[in-house]
Amino acid sequence: MGEAQGDRVKLEFAQRALSEIERGKREWLARRDKTPALFEAELAEALENIKAVPALGSPTDIVSRGHLVRRVEMRKTKYQAYYRQPSEELGYILAVWGGRRGTKPQLR
Repeated sequence: MGEAQGDRVKLEFAQRALSEIERGKREWLARRDKTPALFEAELAEALENIKAVPALGSPTDIVSRGHLVRRVEMRKTKYQAYYRQPSEELGYILAVWGGRRGTKPQLR
Protein backbone atom coordinates (compact mmCIF):
# COMPACT_ATOMS: atom_id res chain seq x y z
CA MET A 1 0.00 0.00 0.00
CA GLY A 2 2.80 2.46 0.76
CA GLU A 3 3.91 2.46 -2.87
CA ALA A 4 0.43 3.24 -4.12
CA GLN A 5 0.23 6.33 -1.92
CA GLY A 6 3.32 7.71 -3.66
CA ASP A 7 1.36 7.58 -6.92
CA ARG A 8 -1.66 9.41 -5.51
CA VAL A 9 -2.55 12.72 -7.08
CA LYS A 10 -2.91 15.91 -5.10
CA LEU A 11 -6.35 17.50 -5.31
CA GLU A 12 -7.06 21.19 -5.64
CA PHE A 13 -10.54 22.69 -5.54
CA ALA A 14 -12.20 25.41 -7.57
CA GLN A 15 -13.89 28.00 -5.38
CA ARG A 16 -17.16 26.94 -6.94
CA ALA A 17 -16.61 23.33 -5.78
CA LEU A 18 -15.84 24.48 -2.24
CA SER A 19 -19.03 26.54 -2.17
CA GLU A 20 -21.06 23.62 -3.52
CA ILE A 21 -19.59 21.29 -0.89
CA GLU A 22 -20.61 23.67 1.90
CA ARG A 23 -24.10 24.09 0.41
CA GLY A 24 -24.40 20.32 -0.04
CA LYS A 25 -23.48 19.73 3.61
CA ARG A 26 -26.05 22.27 4.79
CA GLU A 27 -28.81 20.90 2.57
CA TRP A 28 -28.02 17.31 3.52
CA LEU A 29 -28.07 18.07 7.25
CA ALA A 30 -31.35 19.95 6.92
CA ARG A 31 -33.10 16.97 5.28
CA ARG A 32 -31.42 13.86 6.67
CA ASP A 33 -31.84 13.34 10.39
CA LYS A 34 -31.12 9.57 10.20
CA THR A 35 -27.87 9.75 8.21
CA PRO A 36 -26.37 13.18 8.90
CA ALA A 37 -22.75 12.16 8.21
CA LEU A 38 -23.46 10.38 4.91
CA PHE A 39 -22.77 13.35 2.60
CA GLU A 40 -19.34 14.03 4.10
CA ALA A 41 -18.44 10.33 4.27
CA GLU A 42 -19.43 9.66 0.69
CA LEU A 43 -17.65 12.78 -0.54
CA ALA A 44 -14.47 11.79 1.34
CA GLU A 45 -14.61 8.34 -0.24
CA ALA A 46 -15.10 9.80 -3.73
CA LEU A 47 -12.15 12.16 -3.26
CA GLU A 48 -9.94 9.34 -1.99
CA ASN A 49 -10.88 7.27 -5.04
CA ILE A 50 -9.97 10.16 -7.37
CA LYS A 51 -6.62 10.57 -5.60
CA ALA A 52 -5.84 6.86 -5.90
CA VAL A 53 -7.12 6.22 -9.44
CA PRO A 54 -7.98 9.44 -11.31
CA ALA A 55 -9.04 7.55 -14.45
CA LEU A 56 -11.74 5.82 -12.39
CA GLY A 57 -14.29 8.57 -13.04
CA SER A 58 -16.64 8.34 -15.99
CA PRO A 59 -15.64 10.57 -18.90
CA THR A 60 -18.13 13.32 -19.69
CA ASP A 61 -18.63 15.31 -22.88
CA ILE A 62 -17.18 18.37 -21.12
CA VAL A 63 -13.70 19.77 -21.78
CA SER A 64 -12.24 22.24 -19.27
CA ARG A 65 -9.11 24.17 -20.19
CA GLY A 66 -8.17 21.51 -22.72
CA HIS A 67 -8.70 18.55 -20.37
CA LEU A 68 -11.48 15.99 -20.36
CA VAL A 69 -13.78 16.33 -17.36
CA ARG A 70 -14.60 13.13 -15.49
CA ARG A 71 -17.38 12.44 -13.02
CA VAL A 72 -17.54 10.25 -9.93
CA GLU A 73 -21.03 9.46 -8.70
CA MET A 74 -21.87 9.44 -5.03
CA ARG A 75 -24.68 6.91 -5.34
CA LYS A 76 -26.27 7.15 -1.90
CA THR A 77 -26.50 10.95 -1.77
CA LYS A 78 -27.04 11.40 -5.53
CA TYR A 79 -24.24 13.98 -5.78
CA GLN A 80 -21.46 13.92 -8.38
CA ALA A 81 -17.89 15.19 -8.23
CA TYR A 82 -16.67 16.67 -11.52
CA TYR A 83 -12.92 17.00 -12.03
CA ARG A 84 -10.12 17.25 -14.55
CA GLN A 85 -6.55 16.03 -14.30
CA PRO A 86 -4.21 18.64 -15.76
CA SER A 87 -1.11 16.56 -14.92
CA GLU A 88 -0.18 13.15 -13.56
CA GLU A 89 0.34 14.68 -10.12
CA LEU A 90 -2.72 16.93 -9.90
CA GLY A 91 -6.49 16.57 -9.94
CA TYR A 92 -8.72 19.65 -9.99
CA ILE A 93 -12.21 19.37 -8.50
CA LEU A 94 -14.46 21.64 -10.55
CA ALA A 95 -17.89 20.99 -9.02
CA VAL A 96 -19.79 18.84 -6.56
CA TRP A 97 -23.19 18.74 -8.17
CA GLY A 98 -26.52 17.52 -6.87
CA GLY A 99 -27.67 14.85 -9.30
CA ARG A 100 -31.31 15.53 -8.51
CA ARG A 101 -31.06 18.80 -10.41
CA GLY A 102 -31.45 16.87 -13.67
CA THR A 103 -28.81 18.95 -15.45
CA LYS A 104 -25.03 19.00 -15.71
CA PRO A 105 -23.01 21.88 -14.29
CA GLN A 106 -21.79 24.55 -16.70
CA LEU A 107 -18.01 24.21 -16.44
CA ARG A 108 -15.09 25.95 -18.13
